[in-house]
Amino acid sequence: MSTGLSPALSNIVVYPLDGRLFGFACKNNLRYTRYADDLTFSGEKIGQDTIEYVYRVLRDFKFEPNLKMTRLLRRSQRQIVTGLVVNEKLQAPREVRRKLRQHAYFIKKFGIEDHAAFTEITNAHFKEHLLGCAGFVKSVNANDRDAIALIDALKNLES
Repeated sequence: MSTGLSPALSNIVVYPLDGRLFGFACKNNLRYTRYADDLTFSGEKIGQDTIEYVYRVLRDFKFEPNLKMTRLLRRSQRQIVTGLVVNEKLQAPREVRRKLRQHAYFIKKFGIEDHAAFTEITNAHFKEHLLGCAGFVKSVNANDRDAIALIDALKNLES
């Protein structure tokens, strides 16, 4: 049974780090967010000097930055943070939404049993799995057409 204690403890441990990075972000008109060990800075003036400062602070706190995971993305690039696109509006990546649309199409055309037989998903609760995926995408963007279409296709199976 998970108590959720680990995330709470890690938040306590990195609280001073968050304070220092948040202070830096405020002074430089940036936005700082952290989810577990994913640090994100957003703003107009982010460059190599920002990255070097963050690395220095991480090392001050005895953390080693993962250089391979560091990315500097411009406004014109697709910006993904913890698996979600965060550019203009928060949404699931296009590939995920396209997959939901594909599932909805095949369920309507062939039925869920035949579709399940031809997918790479070996989940005994295929319908519930798809509802979960669509529900997640819809929780990120309540108006996501692909998630709504899949949910509707699955609900129509009950009719």
